Amino acid sequence: MSDSPVNDKAIKPNKTALITGASRGIGKAIALKMAKVGYDLLILSRNIDALNKVRNEVTGLNRECKVLTCDISDSLSLVNCLDKVVNDHYKIDLLVNNAGIYVTEQILDFNLAKAQIVLNTNLLASIITVSKVSPIMKKNGFGRIINISSISGVNGEVYGSSYAASKAGLIGFTKTAALELAKYNITVNCISPGWVNNEMAYSQLNDPVWCGLNNIDVSESLSIAKMSIPTQNLVEEDEVAHLVEFLASDQAKSITGQNINICGGLSIV
Repeated sequence: MSDSPVNDKAIKPNKTALITGASRGIGKAIALKMAKVGYDLLILSRNIDALNKVRNEVTGLNRECKVLTCDISDSLSLVNCLDKVVNDHYKIDLLVNNAGIYVTEQILDFNLAKAQIVLNTNLLASIITVSKVSPIMKKNGFGRIINISSISGVNGEVYGSSYAASKAGLIGFTKTAALELAKYNITVNCISPGWVNNEMAYSQLNDPVWCGLNNIDVSESLSIAKMSIPTQNLVEEDEVAHLVEFLASDQAKSITGQNINICGGLSIV
């Protein structure tokens, strides 16, 4: 399964997780967390160099790791990639749909091409992936599916309509998939982070266009974002990874169809 040898003292393989968007950020944190608790991994992203670095860290934890590369905004490319996974007869116990992108946009200046990329990446790719992986889980009589949405999908987000729509759609899809798959011992849940202490959030907060639309000075955007959060703290990537670990565990077998906000209280203000 791995493209590099695994230490002879490695823990015997137990479960396998497929994680999209695993080359950085939340996806990387989830990958490393699940490797630490004994999962072998299939990690997917379009950035092969970054994926290989994550793979090296995973194999250093004595877990096996297979790299999958494709642009998930290209639905045909994603289908072809996942068909190879199915044909190679991987046993997938956990699927984490984490890959996502954010685009700043005004509804008055709607750009169809940009919106399609966001919707394809954040929503359609997750639907495709679940449709390809869930039959494997059904056959095995077990599965955990966790979709990473956003507090923007709960509250909406000004100047981020396609992003908010895609993340809200992911929550709706999660509930539907949970209802359909429950009888096969497959749980499906959603996690909605708020502002996260990572590159994606800082890219948005430091974007002159986003700051200009919100009448915020770039130098003050981080402070203003923190002030908008009741706890006044950004979410750490490892907090999300810990929640994934719990939802994947036997202790969460009765939790399905739920969206869990991890946002420092943003969902209630």
